Amino acid sequence: MKPTFVVLTDLSPGAARAAHVAALLAAAAGAELVLLHLEAEPVVEPEFGLLPLPAHYLDQQQRDTVAALAALARSLAAPVRVQPNRGGLHDTLQLVIRRQMPLLLVLGLAPEHALIDQLLYSYALPVLRATHLPLLLVPAAGLPEEAQLPRQVALAIDGERFQLSAASCRVAALVESWQAEYTVVHVAPPDGPTLNMHDVVTTAHDGGLLSARVISSSTYQLRHAVCGAGLVQAVVDTQADLLVLVARPRSFLDELFHRSATAEVLPRSPVPVLLLPAAAVAAPTAARQAADGLLY
Repeated sequence: MKPTFVVLTDLSPGAARAAHVAALLAAAAGAELVLLHLEAEPVVEPEFGLLPLPAHYLDQQQRDTVAALAALARSLAAPVRVQPNRGGLHDTLQLVIRRQMPLLLVLGLAPEHALIDQLLYSYALPVLRATHLPLLLVPAAGLPEEAQLPRQVALAIDGERFQLSAASCRVAALVESWQAEYTVVHVAPPDGPTLNMHDVVTTAHDGGLLSARVISSSTYQLRHAVCGAGLVQAVVDTQADLLVLVARPRSFLDELFHRSATAEVLPRSPVPVLLLPAAAVAAPTAARQAADGLLY
């Protein structure tokens, strides 16, 4: 069975750009795309409730959507299937995930909180929070017209222990197949201590973000008052064309558009951001002391 990438699209230019990036990655992985159309919810007015739209308008809108999705599918450099969105985004996405078991979810980012952001937060997040699928977020602008496989990958590491989920390990292996150059990045506070970057790289290896096959990687540490802004600066400084973030269980997705470092990165990143969920890791316990050959 071919691996599958699910692309959420509202047929905007930014979403189309995300679909083209996903197709490039899917072609390299021998995967196929599933296009899932995001539709606006019915208009609700406080005084009148649900406002019905004329049937002829809905029919024409449906025909236009089908034609636009078909045109987008034909323009992509990978096998594509179009998934009808029946029964609402939450139910449809849940059905697609259950049946297709996708390797990756792909979404275009708008410069402002547009429909695609609203639908993601309101309807997709409950499903994603439960499944912890890796998520690729593609900016609407800043990418070259002819997208290429990433050659410079920035791995953002905060120094804390983590362990990638099984799904994230599969995507991390896919990234390695591109034979890109890796830079392990850390943002330190302006007045706080810096980290030993050798230890940071070891954390990346232990957590599954860098496998034993990656023999060498460079490191880059900078100081910045705002972690997210520092990561964006690190992307520019290292000339990275992909930023990889580890999404820990305590903050995965429900803080994407709020107060996490991830939320600070997403509106500003000039390159795609790959979110790899981590599994829960038990806090290290103090080593027990041995006395008379017994552990206490």
